[in-house]
Formats: sequence, C-alpha cells, structure tokens
Amino acid sequence: FVDLGGVDGLVHVSELSWKHIDHPSEVVEVGQKVSVEVLDVDMDRERVSLSLKATQEDPWQLFARTHAIGEVVPGKVTKLVPFGAFVRVEDGIEGLVHISELAQRHVDLPEQVVTVDQDVFVKVIDIDLERRRISLSLKQANEGVDPEGDDSTFDPALYGMAAEYDANGEYKYPEGFDPETNEWLEGYDAQREEWEGQYAAAYERWTAHKAQVAEAIKADEESVNAPAAASTSSSSESAAPTAQASYQSSSSDEGTLASDEALAALRAKLTGN
Repeated sequence: FVDLGGVDGLVHVSELSWKHIDHPSEVVEVGQKVSVEVLDVDMDRERVSLSLKATQEDPWQLFARTHAIGEVVPGKVTKLVPFGAFVRVEDGIEGLVHISELAQRHVDLPEQVVTVDQDVFVKVIDIDLERRRISLSLKQANEGVDPEGDDSTFDPALYGMAAEYDANGEYKYPEGFDPETNEWLEGYDAQREEWEGQYAAAYERWTAHKAQVAEAIKADEESVNAPAAASTSSSSESAAPTAQASYQSSSSDEGTLASDEALAALRAKLTGN
C-alpha cells in the first residue's frame, strides 16, 4: 500500500516490477518514497489502484532500443526444454535458443550442449516486441571467432566497451587521453582507471567467448568421431570441415585480465599507429 496523502492506494504485486518477483520486499520497503501511476479510482469501493512499473521503462523496449539484430551478447542459461534453451540476456529479458541453433552438429537434447546457470554468448537473431519474444543463437554467435586469435584480433567494442564517434565518424578519445603522445594526461587518474577497467572487462568477455568456441569445436569433432556416427560416416565426414570452417581453429586460451601489451595495442589502434 502507498500513502498518497491521506488516501492509501494499492500497488498489486504484478505492478511492482517488469520482472517476476515473489514478494514485494524484493522491490520496496516500508517507509520508502516512490513514484507511482494511478491506474484506476473506484469511488464506490473507495479503492485506488496504482502501478510502480508504469513509471519505469519497459525492459523489452529498452532492449530493442539498445541492441540490434545480429549483435552478440552475454547471457546465462535459465531453463532447458525439449525444443531448446532459455537464456537471460538482461534483467527481466529471456530469449529462446532453439535446439537447431545450439550447435553445428545435430543435437537431440539441449543438455548435450548447455547446462542451467551456464554463462554463454549468443547472437540476437530476432526481436518480436509485440509478442515479447527474442530469438537467440549460440551456433551463430561462435561463427567467425578464432579461439587462437591474439590481442590484435580483439575489438573491445564488440564486448561491451562503449565507443563514441563524432559527426564525421572519427573516434572520440577518452577524456584525458592524448592521442599525439599516446599517453594519459596528469590529473586524469580516475578516467584512466575507469577506461582500463572497462577494457579489462571486455577482454575477459572476449577470452570467455574464445573458450566457448574452442569447446564447441571440440564437441563437434568428438561427435563426428563417436562410434555412433559410424553408421552415418558419409554425413559425419562432411560435418567435420563444416564445423572447423565456421569456428576456425581450436585451442584453449586462459586468462581474463588485459595485459599491458593488449592495452598498448588498443592505444596504437586508436591513434592509427
């Protein structure tokens, strides 16, 4: 209940948040000041219906506004069903990875590829705001990613690091960074720490994505070489190079923090040197 100044109004649990909640305490607490929208006033029953979520942007609209079809985003597997896996890509936003989009190889059950609570990278292949549905692909997210790629192949903008450009399409350098000397100016330690923190986070996501691709290649190759595939050797032989061509080469690349060399490489890239 919300005190409107002498009159109490009810915010139903379904109107507290866009995401599913089990108890109002997950969103509000007694004594907290909130902004609400009046949904209905029933004079006969002396009831006022209010909404808290109506004052907040619909997360589906926000996702559609800030993400594009074809974009690769991080997510977490929340549920497995016979026809695929659901992946949470934003708070309150879950999309379906159809079983045909889980891997290059044939998959009978989603658990052959992913598990609940697993962190994955998926590609957004469709956004249906009317039906509030997002279609995702794990298979397509792995295409074109070389698990053996060195730091020169790393593009932080693809992994969540914001990049700004001016009206002429020129890259806008972070405040305090001098592109002529390729150094940070004095007094901009906070900006440097923030920038390098964002870079390290993007680098960690890139490393995790490469590991995902390497695991996918390994699983595809094992599937092709499995005894069960002997009866369909002709189709298996054609599947192996297909997987390799889609994912490129396989390796294991560990480490999550950006090295000094990686930072230097990005700075050189920014300055065009």
